[in-house]
Amino acid sequence: MKHIFIINPAAGKGDKAEKLKREIKKHFEAEQYYIEMTTKKSEATLISKRYAKTGVEMIFYACGGDGTVNEVVNGIYKYRNASLAIIPIGTGNDFVKSLPHPIQDLQNIQKYINPEYMTCDLLSVDNYVGINNISVGFDVAVSMNASRFKKIPFANEIVPYTMSLVYSMAQSLSDTYRVKFNDIDIKEDFTFIVVCNGGFYGGGYKPYPAANIRDNIIDLVFIQGVTRRNLLKLSKHYEKGTHLQFKDLVTIHKCKEVTIMHEEPIYLSVDGEIIKVIDPTIKILENGMRLVIPSRK
Repeated sequence: MKHIFIINPAAGKGDKAEKLKREIKKHFEAEQYYIEMTTKKSEATLISKRYAKTGVEMIFYACGGDGTVNEVVNGIYKYRNASLAIIPIGTGNDFVKSLPHPIQDLQNIQKYINPEYMTCDLLSVDNYVGINNISVGFDVAVSMNASRFKKIPFANEIVPYTMSLVYSMAQSLSDTYRVKFNDIDIKEDFTFIVVCNGGFYGGGYKPYPAANIRDNIIDLVFIQGVTRRNLLKLSKHYEKGTHLQFKDLVTIHKCKEVTIMHEEPIYLSVDGEIIKVIDPTIKILENGMRLVIPSRK
């Protein structure tokens, strides 16, 4: 078994990456391990794919935030010899909130010496995958604008996304989409649409708190076209996951795949990473990833 640690040195704040390297060398000295430091966007995908395609049994440790996790997942999901562990040292660390372990345990390198395994679903769109969720609409504008606020020294966890929410409200809040899923075909104004595998995103917002990464089902969240006044009210509940009570604004559906159509190309946020597509069809990949989680012993 090989252990491949892919570390984003820019994740989080401070010297987390250097501390992590010292912990790896301390606890994995008797194992066959490799440490790879990323230097640019998408590099984690290239590194992980290069290792995975050798066919050797490996555990890939995505050390960073949700962006690093997404890149590693896209590098290894086609390879049955590859498993994924997540060491959350990023800013939001949203996907791991759907795992049965507290973040402190996931950050404890020693607990991965004799780990446990579980599978989880993935979301597929245009030869690209996500492990957490995919969104379209106003949500994507918030995600795209949040990056500029992450550079502010005091901004951590949900702060950049809240600041981006306020900034983005100066723009159009809704757009018209045609959406097809199950036997339903609708065309309406939506503020945003979230295709959920996990239940958290955006630094802690809860589009569908009951989402289960192992149930082989997409949880589809529609936020109808809302006014700025309603959006401000809704955002507070969205952070707590209590927005589902507003049934005139929020609807939930379950499906295996969904197609979203628009007159122009669509920007999707896939685990926070932005891609541009035309009329995308999003599908659930059942048990698409084998996860490595810390030992409970």
